[in-house]
Amino acid sequence: MRNSQWSVKGNTKFLITLTHQLLEKLPNNVTTIQELRLIAPNSAIASVGRPRFEQLPFDLAVPDIDIDKLEAQWRSLGTLTLKDINPEFSDGMEIDSVKFWGNVRQLSNAIGETPYEQLADFCLKALTLPVSNAVVERVFSIMNAVKTRARNKMQLEILQCIIRIRVHLKEVLKSCCIDFQPSHDMLMRFTSQMYESTRNPKDLGTPRQTSNSTAEGEDLLEMITLFDNDNESHDCL
Repeated sequence: MRNSQWSVKGNTKFLITLTHQLLEKLPNNVTTIQELRLIAPNSAIASVGRPRFEQLPFDLAVPDIDIDKLEAQWRSLGTLTLKDINPEFSDGMEIDSVKFWGNVRQLSNAIGETPYEQLADFCLKALTLPVSNAVVERVFSIMNAVKTRARNKMQLEILQCIIRIRVHLKEVLKSCCIDFQPSHDMLMRFTSQMYESTRNPKDLGTPRQTSNSTAEGEDLLEMITLFDNDNESHDCL
């Protein structure tokens, strides 16, 4: 009897210690990570059980975001169907969140306005949150391999482009530069204009300010479009 009591106490102490250690290892933003599920395609336009606007992961929003405009766009989005967003989408279909919000951003009305641009930008930026330390460590490993001592003066935008290409080739296409086949859209962009910059040369080493949401949104949409076209041309991989 005494041995069983000691066994129960020992097991209880072990479980308590294990719980404390697990809590120490878990990040403080677990709730924010869980909230990312609310902007999944099937949740965003669900007819039943659709998340409320205040439940969205606003911890990931930029400080100058227009909450009222976002709320209006979120409510309006609930009136659409998957077919309204993309004719290829259907109920029960597993839809990539990045592709979904990329399509939402490109929706336009009769006068050419994009009524869901701000909401789509917010969701796309929220989806860039790394969900594991391994992802971050992998990116830093690539960065250290690219930006060596010999290339220490590499501009930030060039570094970002090289990292983006390497990650996309390795993680998405499961390929390398040797057998990579550029899409038609990429070849059409390969002109002298790709070397032109509208920014001040002194500012090329610094990232764009978050207040310049239009430029950021255009860059984000361009990246999604290029990668989406690239994926379609590499379905055989």
